Amino acid sequence: RALGLGAGNPIYFDMEAYPRGGTNTSSVLAFLSAWTAQLHANGYKSGVYSSASAAMVDLANKWGTGYREPDDIWVADWNGELTTSDPFVPGGDWSAHQRLHQYSGGHNETYRGATINIDGDYLDGATAGTAAVTQNIASAPSLTVSPNVNGTIDLYASWVGKPGLTAWQPMAGMTPSSLASFGSAATAGSPTEIVFHSQFPYFSVQALGSGGQVLGSSPTIATPAHLAIYGASAFVSPGGVGGVPVGCFTPSVCQVVAKIYAGRTLIASTGPQLVPMNGGGLVYFRLTATGRAKLARSHRRLPVQLTVRDRSGTSATTTLNLIPFTTFGAAPGRSLSQASALRILSLTDFISAGSVGGIAVDCLSATPCQLRTTVTVGNTVVASTGSERVGVDELGYLTFKLTAGGKAMLARANGNQLLAHVSIIGANATATGTVALVRFI
Repeated sequence: RALGLGAGNPIYFDMEAYPRGGTNTSSVLAFLSAWTAQLHANGYKSGVYSSASAAMVDLANKWGTGYREPDDIWVADWNGELTTSDPFVPGGDWSAHQRLHQYSGGHNETYRGATINIDGDYLDGATAGTAAVTQNIASAPSLTVSPNVNGTIDLYASWVGKPGLTAWQPMAGMTPSSLASFGSAATAGSPTEIVFHSQFPYFSVQALGSGGQVLGSSPTIATPAHLAIYGASAFVSPGGVGGVPVGCFTPSVCQVVAKIYAGRTLIASTGPQLVPMNGGGLVYFRLTATGRAKLARSHRRLPVQLTVRDRSGTSATTTLNLIPFTTFGAAPGRSLSQASALRILSLTDFISAGSVGGIAVDCLSATPCQLRTTVTVGNTVVASTGSERVGVDELGYLTFKLTAGGKAMLARANGNQLLAHVSIIGANATATGTVALVRFI
């Protein structure tokens, strides 16, 4: 602002070329996401300049996944072509006049007798204007709501220059008129990031002074439509069948298709599957013969990339591990008894070599679910937990550890399938089920 660049203008970050992959890619993407959030919180557009084969590829791979994308991109690809099309960036990404193309490197150009060495650029995106600097403090705080692929939601609150601002109180609700305080106040920063583990459709923040007084409130912001993928693993049967918990947070029931890649090889592709609106469910897949062969050679952990896409075009992409398991014989009789505010998602719970298991649940309560889990085999309690929290409309895993007796029972179970009764009790809801406990290595 001190340089005369007013709010609404773009500011580009120069992310020079780097070896893609591993922590390089993850660190760059995390930084550029924070860069965009900071600029948005201060009223500016975000831009990124980079080599076509470096950050542009990593950013394009995140397009439409819920990742916080820059508003404009500046692609360095010295191919001499005066166009913003580029083979490294799909045509549908940043397509609304959001691209600049550096088509040549340093060369001399002469204008009115003056010669300078410059790069060549073709522009069809945001460039800086002549907006005047304003010293006025905004009349209200600003808020950005950004869903993440793992089901969390980031709130970025800012009120640049506001004197006396010490904290932010998040407000959340199912409708714009029903917002209420949610969670503890967060210490104010520039901007302040607040991570939510609940899926509310609407958010606002109150700016608080040192005495807790309300200095102002941000506009109410609707959470963007998005999908979420829960967990870091998917368990796969000998026939190549597996399932992944997916959350649907769109205006209508989701019809989701999934694709799984191992490297560049497509190893699973599904037809449409229904996922409840403002809730979640398992999306099932079957590996191709090539996928099963890759999993068999993978030493029991096959890293893959999973993309789920709704018919609306909303999508999410994440990386996870495929883990094989083996059972023998017919599955034991299993059943679930659900509550309107609490659902168990799976009839099978997988147990690690360390006797740790997890139960996928969906909290459909208006307040976070505080849940206690008990697992019994016959009359014997083989696992019990303290209180575990799952957010509003959030899918989550309730983790437990088998007792020594439970571990021994599972080791002796016919076909690696131990029939167990699960009871999950919360303040406002209880869900129970008869499930199979299955070991994996």
